[in-house]
Amino acid sequence: MKIIFLDIDGVLNNDRCWGNRPAIKAFDKECIIAFNEIIDATKARIVISSSWRNLFTYDSLCDILRKVGVKGAILDVTPTVSIHRHRGAEIKAWLDTKLWPEINSFIILDD
Repeated sequence: MKIIFLDIDGVLNNDRCWGNRPAIKAFDKECIIAFNEIIDATKARIVISSSWRNLFTYDSLCDILRKVGVKGAILDVTPTVSIHRHRGAEIKAWLDTKLWPEINSFIILDD
């Protein structure tokens, strides 16, 4: 199984729509298309590492991403391991607790 750790700000949106967060219009269509091309090519599953996971529940995030057209299976979110929210530590914590034998590779998409 392939995993994409997904940040939202700077990956699925940009400075053209930055101030609209967290509304649906905070996403850039071209960014969504490019991300979906990665999903189509790799068949990777998504783990949300974005700070948006602290604003919304997992189910709400899944709903938001589906409404803006994100394809692919959204598997999970990374944990918050400290108040400093060091994303690398959170991804490592997820891998340490979720490292299933089926995971053979991962990438991190972050600005």
